[in-house]
Amino acid sequence: MSIRVPDTLTIENYQRYIISIRLCSDGFYFAGYIPSERESFFCQKIIPDQTKPYLKALKDCFLSYPFLTYTYGKVYIIQANRQYTLAPENIFLEEQGSTLMPFVFSSSEEKVFHFLQKDLDIEVVFAIHPEIYDFFTNELVKPRFIHSIAPVLSLCRKHNLSCFHKQLYVAMQNGIMDAICFDKG
Repeated sequence: MSIRVPDTLTIENYQRYIISIRLCSDGFYFAGYIPSERESFFCQKIIPDQTKPYLKALKDCFLSYPFLTYTYGKVYIIQANRQYTLAPENIFLEEQGSTLMPFVFSSSEEKVFHFLQKDLDIEVVFAIHPEIYDFFTNELVKPRFIHSIAPVLSLCRKHNLSCFHKQLYVAMQNGIMDAICFDKG
């Protein structure tokens, strides 16, 4: 598989890029841009060898495409799965994440993260397989782990602030439906 990246992604300016790697069950998306350069945006779906375990296929992609391991300005690893929950920021304690996820979901063997959604005063609590976490923290410099619902929540809230009525938003991705309700933010 060949991956096309823009001509602006060079060894001289990769540190200006903000990169997102979105993990999906059938592969991952690699997207990036330089905030000040409109033509710099690119997005590429990478479908690794489905006959290999996910982590092995992911490692093979990183070996095949050295630009995946550049030291970018910012790197976001976006987990796109249905296992997340929301907790009020003012009562959530970091050590609760490891007990909250097994309580909400049957799987407890994953590394638990929480991401403060500042504009909503909530913690998005989610999990990533520990080997995938280790892989990204070893291959990339300071990756930030977030759940795919976090930017959707911010976008819906921002839109709702300009509305006069209660709003129901539906986010569909990979066979998963999230219903998001807001009343004036």
